[in-house]
Amino acid sequence: MISISENLSLQSITINNHKELYELMCRIYPPAYFDYWQDGGKWYVDELYNYQNVKEEIKEKNSDYFFILFNNKNIGILRLVWNLNTDYEEDMKFVKLHRIYLDQQIQNQGIGKKLMDWLIDFTTKKGYKKLWLEVMEKQSQALHFYKKYNFKEVDKVFIEFPLVFDDYRGMYKMVKELN
Repeated sequence: MISISENLSLQSITINNHKELYELMCRIYPPAYFDYWQDGGKWYVDELYNYQNVKEEIKEKNSDYFFILFNNKNIGILRLVWNLNTDYEEDMKFVKLHRIYLDQQIQNQGIGKKLMDWLIDFTTKKGYKKLWLEVMEKQSQALHFYKKYNFKEVDKVFIEFPLVFDDYRGMYKMVKELN
């Protein structure tokens, strides 16, 4: 368990937590992304959070996968991938914020800020120079949040997942320089 603040912590996800992870994502993903998908996001949750895929992601070297706990309640997930090369700066190792999802019911309480402050401090202390992520082009609230932390858009890609509406396929790659 990693303590972020008095009431915020991270708990490692293991394959034994698969059911809890799947149920959490069924609860928190569709409300945020329902309009992006022809099926409301069911395909995405089933594809990424099925037992086999979760097992593979947990086994990946150089990655950490966490539940986000607020007041001891599971409110989201955070996944980091360490020492990842990017396709635009091959000579430098990055930390990728691969996934961060928070229950919409707890948003605007400063939890995202606490997590990002911790993540920047944690990765900087480990000697990393850059943090990168991908964010949906239409997620204006998330884009604004990352820009406040000086993440810069470095590329735009289009996701190829089936069932995503064409107008919602745009995704930005963003990078933050760490001190």
